[in-house]
Amino acid sequence: MLSTILDRKSINLDITHRCTLECPKCLRRSVPTNNLSDLSLDSFKKIISHFDQIEFCGQISDPIYHPQFLTFLEMMDGLGKGLRVATNGTNTKGMDEKWWEKAYSYGLGENCWYFGVDGLDKKSELYRIGSNFEQVWETMKMG
Repeated sequence: MLSTILDRKSINLDITHRCTLECPKCLRRSVPTNNLSDLSLDSFKKIISHFDQIEFCGQISDPIYHPQFLTFLEMMDGLGKGLRVATNGTNTKGMDEKWWEKAYSYGLGENCWYFGVDGLDKKSELYRIGSNFEQVWETMKMG
């Protein structure tokens, strides 16, 4: 079993430069991101043809804010490749309950979602400036 896990080719991608939060220690606060671009659909097609497992865990972004994030989820749906998504889950820019239902509908039994919160109360908002813990908590429970 261990050799099977080790034989899998995996990659962690920072697919965008976008995030709505203003976390004080975030790399985006000290490194300009205005010259960065989003991962293209064509590049993502090449990546999913080569890798067995893909993780969207941004170091300077939150992957859900990529303009084609739902398309990426749809492209991975049913491939059994184990997509992992790390997000704060703060709902902005049209990310209402229907948006989250659609996002969660892709990759059932395959995808894993990780939510970056700092505690189980509003104290999370002290560092993750611009987040809404109660909203994120409801989003997490929905998933």
